[in-house]
Amino acid sequence: MPTYFTSDWHLRHSNIIKYAKRPFNNVLEMNKAILDMFFATVKKGDTVYFLGDFAFSSKSQFSKIVELLEQITETTIFHCILGNHDYKIQNVLEQHCKSISPLRTINLEGEKITLCHYPMHTFSASHHNTWQLYGHHHSDTNKEILGKRYNVCLEANDYKLVSFEQLKEIMLNRENNWDYLTPEFLEKQKRERQLAKGNK
Repeated sequence: MPTYFTSDWHLRHSNIIKYAKRPFNNVLEMNKAILDMFFATVKKGDTVYFLGDFAFSSKSQFSKIVELLEQITETTIFHCILGNHDYKIQNVLEQHCKSISPLRTINLEGEKITLCHYPMHTFSASHHNTWQLYGHHHSDTNKEILGKRYNVCLEANDYKLVSFEQLKEIMLNRENNWDYLTPEFLEKQKRERQLAKGNK
């Protein structure tokens, strides 16, 4: 089954249209466009990793957030990485998501991937060219934040989900992580250790 990544939907948050220059006239139009895209993309049993900032809601509107989450989690395996705007609805997310955490490392087809709402300079095994996916920044930051890191937020991806298959292609064309230990460097270290042992 396919696996998808996304972040920063900000459902029911009218001000995000202005702040992030979203191409919607109002929050109802924005909510519908995002949810229509989601349900047109995912199929029953697909896995989705959401990297923070799901929705804005007051306590009196929790029921509407619950309805949205019930629709989403009815068919998908929905994991949530907490964003800075999720604290007000954290209890609702905990009740409906498959998992919820501020930081997580997963393995897909041998790729080790660190998931966080924010971009990270160093992350689990980054020196082995592992990946890090993030959101938070409502623009395409992929030219500024280099290495095997990628912004999965809506604005950076034409308001679409990013599949693992797409990421494999994307990461092939990304430069190495700043702390990547090349095979040549590791081989040199190995030879130096062997020489050091031989001189004892």
